[in-house]
Amino acid sequence: MKNNFVPGTPAWVESPFGTFNLQAIIMQEAQRTGIPTILLSAMLKQESGFNANAGSVAGARGVAQFIASTARLYGLRVDDQVDERLNPLKAIPAMATMMSDLIRQHGTVEKALSAYNSGNPERYLDPNFKTWYGTVGETHKYVQNITKESGLRGKLTLTSQIPTTSLPEPTLSPPVIPKPTPPSIARIPTPKSVMSQVVKPAYAAGSTYTRVTTPTQPVNYSVYNPNATYPVATVKKGETLWSIAQRVLGSGARWKELQGYSGEPRKLPIGTNIYINQQPKKIPVPSVASRYYG
Repeated sequence: MKNNFVPGTPAWVESPFGTFNLQAIIMQEAQRTGIPTILLSAMLKQESGFNANAGSVAGARGVAQFIASTARLYGLRVDDQVDERLNPLKAIPAMATMMSDLIRQHGTVEKALSAYNSGNPERYLDPNFKTWYGTVGETHKYVQNITKESGLRGKLTLTSQIPTTSLPEPTLSPPVIPKPTPPSIARIPTPKSVMSQVVKPAYAAGSTYTRVTTPTQPVNYSVYNPNATYPVATVKKGETLWSIAQRVLGSGARWKELQGYSGEPRKLPIGTNIYINQQPKKIPVPSVASRYYG
């Protein structure tokens, strides 16, 4: 059997299932079913323009434009999880099998194409037939275009050269494997005095944790000056002494207890450190501080 393809038949086709050698699949199916390669390629061109992701208003999908019920009849999986109509490696063999059935059943290329397109082997004879979705003469033009491009008309004798159970192996482009991303570490800030408590970060349900303990040194409280001042805030855009006192002391009325800026209390330079004359509360020193890594 001579392997001819209609003009524009690509060597490769991309789909959600991978990148496939289109011409190799067509040749394999021509050998399996006896359908000439030029007829299969002409059908694929007319059906979808060799687009594995094509769809239609009638609900057909994929390179061979199967509706769901016909796809299932020819062994394709079509459900909420998988739609094998979008897989050229499955859809093209199904198309070839269906066409070989229709040619044997109806006798001529025209009637088989008409039945493939509309379900009616005589529909192509009516150029004025209007489909339910409003297209006039669709099947007539479909058969006319394919027979003209393939040069095949009338009776066609099919001779399968290999067992019908033999299917082509997929030819995929090299997969792109992303580099693994190291897990992020949830860091817990440590106060200047001591780590008073350990807070376990909130992770999504089902996550696993590895507990790691790290020794810490006790703090020598004798180094603190009872009259020293300690920073409590750094001025951000739009903040005033009143708003900072409200945030760190619980009441804006206590803004006079804050130190570090002697100018207008409502016009603080951004980045200024604000202090309070207050000795930090002494907290028992834990022997170990814990961190959790997600």
